[in-house]
Amino acid sequence: MSFRACSVIRWTAVLSLLVLSPFHSLPSAWAEGETQKKEVSTATPEKKEATEAKPDAKPEAGASKTVKTPDYLIQAEDVLSIRVSGEPALSTNYRVDEAGDIAMDMIGKVRVSGLSAKQVEEKLTKELGKYLKLFEVKCFVVGETGSKVLVYGEVTRPGLAKVRLGGKLLDVLAEVGGPTSNADTKRITISRKAGGKLETIDLDEVLKDPDLNVGIAAGDTITVPGKNVRSIRVDGEVQRPGLKPLEEVKTAYTAVRSATPTNSADYTRIALRRKNSSVPIILDLSGVRTGRLKDDFELQEGDEITVLSKFTGLATIRGEVKNPGEKELNGQTQLWDFILKDAGGLSEKADRRHVQVIRDGKTTIIDVAAIAEGRKRSDDPSLEVLPGDVIFVPLGVAVLRGEVKTPGERPLGTTTSVLDFIMSQGGGFTEKADRGRVSIKRDGKIVKEINLSERALEAGSTIDIEFELQSGDIIQVPNDDSKRFAIVGGVRKPGTYPVKPSMTLLDAITAAEGFSERAKKKTFVVAPGDRYDENGKFKGALPEAALGDPKKVKPIKPKKGEEEDLRELGLVVIDYKKLLAGDPTQNVTIRPGDRILIPELPPVDQTRRKMSIFESALRLIPFAGMMMGVPGYGYGFGGF
Repeated sequence: MSFRACSVIRWTAVLSLLVLSPFHSLPSAWAEGETQKKEVSTATPEKKEATEAKPDAKPEAGASKTVKTPDYLIQAEDVLSIRVSGEPALSTNYRVDEAGDIAMDMIGKVRVSGLSAKQVEEKLTKELGKYLKLFEVKCFVVGETGSKVLVYGEVTRPGLAKVRLGGKLLDVLAEVGGPTSNADTKRITISRKAGGKLETIDLDEVLKDPDLNVGIAAGDTITVPGKNVRSIRVDGEVQRPGLKPLEEVKTAYTAVRSATPTNSADYTRIALRRKNSSVPIILDLSGVRTGRLKDDFELQEGDEITVLSKFTGLATIRGEVKNPGEKELNGQTQLWDFILKDAGGLSEKADRRHVQVIRDGKTTIIDVAAIAEGRKRSDDPSLEVLPGDVIFVPLGVAVLRGEVKTPGERPLGTTTSVLDFIMSQGGGFTEKADRGRVSIKRDGKIVKEINLSERALEAGSTIDIEFELQSGDIIQVPNDDSKRFAIVGGVRKPGTYPVKPSMTLLDAITAAEGFSERAKKKTFVVAPGDRYDENGKFKGALPEAALGDPKKVKPIKPKKGEEEDLRELGLVVIDYKKLLAGDPTQNVTIRPGDRILIPELPPVDQTRRKMSIFESALRLIPFAGMMMGVPGYGYGFGGF
């Protein structure tokens, strides 16, 4: 075994003892040599009693359980749990400030740095005794921060490290994980903050002579240089960063493996920087892992390799989110968190069920509604966002037309059912809706016609459930005018009504809540539905005066006689007296499309002239057509 390998094994064992030891003074005691082993391992009765002694009081619930050993000396930034019996206002946690003081009500600032918890208890008891009687003080160190030193060079975790009061060089090296295999342990330098003095330490000599394990103070800088050998550096997503001898790691893959990659290492993104070049080369070593050795890369002296994380980099989100654009990934990121936190959440019109994740030219459709509703786990590994991903949230709207209460473009949200969409986004059906003929148009073509009538739903129809709405669909709810009749004139509620089986004229008048007070109960007119064309316009030739303002035109006179002229137009004339007498020829059957005309007396204010049944019928014909959904056809008015 080489001297370097022996040295690494030796230092690994030493630093393991330092990390595992519960006593801060262990490095010093251990370094005193073999002659001291028995003394260190055999505790005196006094020490044993002190070790086993338990404090009378405990820190408050929620405080850290890391209570320091009795001989620990308090430093700046430490947190103390102080309890004063009978004084709840004074019993709380105190942070030691940079000057080493705590501020307590009643006595002000008290210097505690450099003291043990026991000494703080005694000091506070003395100060509070000036104001209180019959009390007890208990102090515990529940948060130890300590001062910092800077460690550079060939150590496992270079950077800032904690140093406690009385801390030594070996303590600090243990804190940063110890020297690396490339460390030159004979030339460690310490730059002192106080005075700027520079010291050089040989760690091998420290093992032989404990007096060489020098103390370290806050603000000192420790540098562990590398050996003067041809080397490369590996950092990033690895557990053992640092310099690696080029003779041992001649290719990029072996260098990465020697540094023990973390689980987050992205083998497809290995950044290599050559000496004297600031432009990195991005290597894909994923194939080398599966035996494609030709993808490996030969290294040169001075190369620097950075293993990038598969969870860091840029991802892009577009479409229906509140804050689209390129986003920086910092660590492992799930799709739903990325949408909510980085993109500000989905817009109201987002299609939650068809979110696209584009990766390496392939598109995957994700139903994030299932995640939001708890039907799919948000931490599914397949839902992680990776650098380079493009997430597109499409528009999710459909259009409602026809007989719904609030027609127009509406967001789909999480709705997939046609009926649910109509009820939630369209406000439901109007009274004139023909629920049995709802159609869905997609890309200009009708792709489905669904029966949403109450009867079909009661029978357990599953067509609506099986059909899934998509963004851009147009839902058309037609009216049921083809199944209705119109009644105008002298009834309480003129309008259109559905035709029921075996419906008669008297049934129709009852549906309109009976005659109005001004109804002229003598002669009625029924215009059969077949007298109107497919556009709802009357087929017969009406006098032009029937379409004008009755205040400005002369009365319309029949040519042969009122009833005869009306019958020639294809209208049915009803005698009210015969109707009441039960004449079946008068109580005609009402069919879809029929118009019923009940003449009225003029208003009492005489603003309208009295009209004949002939003229009233002619004027009511176009008005009834307008009520049946024929816009702009006929002049018409409700009172005669």
